[in-house]
This record gives sequence, structure tokens and C-alpha cells, in this order.
Amino acid sequence: MSHFDNLMAIVTANNDTYARITHDLHLFEGLGDTNEAKRQATKRNHFAHEYANTLDNYVIRHYDELKPSDFRIFDLVPYLVWNKMSVKASHIVAKIEETHKGEKPA
Repeated sequence: MSHFDNLMAIVTANNDTYARITHDLHLFEGLGDTNEAKRQATKRNHFAHEYANTLDNYVIRHYDELKPSDFRIFDLVPYLVWNKMSVKASHIVAKIEETHKGEKPA
């Protein structure tokens, strides 16, 4: 499997979970259940952190094999998760893009 496909599997599975948690948060906020809404907000924040760590670890582990075209998948990552990704992984992504600058993406 390609790195893009591996990242797609990670993002798809995690986005499904993130969507369910976000839906539950919205539901409890709408019902006025502030205690459960707070619990869901904490759960979503924790999940976003874990999701970001999963992406960070993948990028760091495979940095020498990744191409800029593999990073198109990050367009599908929720903003909250993207903001939790580490600076280290962001620097690696930038370096990979710099290294491949001028190459046409596949």
C-alpha cells in the first residue's frame, strides 16, 4: 500500500470517530445537558490530540519516503486536529515539500 493510501485509511477512520463525537457534542448542547456537553467536549479534545499524534508519528516514522503528493490527504483533516499536530511534523512536511520543489505531483 502507498503512503497516501495508508494516510487515507488513518484519516478516514479517525474522521468517522471525530464526526460521531462532534455530533454527540452538538446533540447534548442542543438538549441543554451542560454536564454531558462538557464531557463530550473533553472527549473530542482528547480524541483530536490522539488523532494528531497518530498523524505526527506516521510523518516522523516515514519522513524519508514521503512525497508532497502524499500530503494532499491533510486537506481532509479537521482544523482542530491539524492545529494539534506537532511543530516537528510540520517542519518535516515543509522540508519534504522544499526537497521536491519543482517536481510535478503525481
